[in-house]
Amino acid sequence: MGRLSKYTKSIQAKADKYLSDCGNEYWDYHKTRGSTSDTYERKVKIKLPSVEGLALHLGVDRSSLYEWAEHHPTFSYTLEKIKTLQKEMLIASSLNGDYNSTIAKLMLSSNHGMSEKNVLTTEDEQ
Repeated sequence: MGRLSKYTKSIQAKADKYLSDCGNEYWDYHKTRGSTSDTYERKVKIKLPSVEGLALHLGVDRSSLYEWAEHHPTFSYTLEKIKTLQKEMLIASSLNGDYNSTIAKLMLSSNHGMSEKNVLTTEDEQ
């Protein structure tokens, strides 16, 4: 494990920049040329926010991020915002087909406490 780095105001600015750069980038590319029209397929470049991604962006260990969050409310909010944005992007982008739904489901269950539930009732409870 690396040594604990010092929190500075520039760290928060870099974290804010990381969050602003996260999101999906869409572009169309030429796939096939038909006799009457061309067919294009949309491609998605995914930049899903994560605590790990922020740690890499800042060049520190994840443990440093959690330590900073304990002592700096603004940075604590940043980590919460990462979780919220990640959850929102996973839900929205898997519903519209941009993300693999199996991977999104796995991430939502492991990182955000969501799960598929089956409710069983007996005939007496109906």
